[in-house]
Amino acid sequence: MNAKTVSRCAFMCALSFIILYLSVIVDTLKIVMLCISTTLLCLVVDKDGIKNALITYFATSLILYFLLPDKFIAIVYLISFGNYAIVKYFIEKTRNFKIEIIIKFLVINMYLAIGFFVSKIFINFETIKIPMVALLILAYIVFFICDWAISYLLSYISIRLSKLNFWRK
Repeated sequence: MNAKTVSRCAFMCALSFIILYLSVIVDTLKIVMLCISTTLLCLVVDKDGIKNALITYFATSLILYFLLPDKFIAIVYLISFGNYAIVKYFIEKTRNFKIEIIIKFLVINMYLAIGFFVSKIFINFETIKIPMVALLILAYIVFFICDWAISYLLSYISIRLSKLNFWRK
């Protein structure tokens, strides 16, 4: 690992922390900020490989957990949004749209199951007035919109920043 790779990964880690800290301050943009932080990790996967992305993911998760006032955002990043950048890389390596959709559907179900069991500790689900089926449908819609937004942001940022020397391998 050279100095340029370390600096890029540290920069992405710090930028993810800043973005997710802003999601604590601006309460309505939590999902948008989580998508942006996932896109930053996708850039690390794209430019520096899986090993460096895993290191950046774990470093960001630790920093978020210890320094972010809202632990819920840190846990959501740790469970789903942070590692989704790495999962997305492997899913999209198949280059088969139908298989990608099926695998992404399985991944969202896995994330929802883990989130359900983790949140069951903190949330009393009997107080929620919305039926669980409606929540699941909403979760699927939000997930696929986030996936599309991450792909769009990744291509946009890659094209714009490829001209900078900082982003070259």
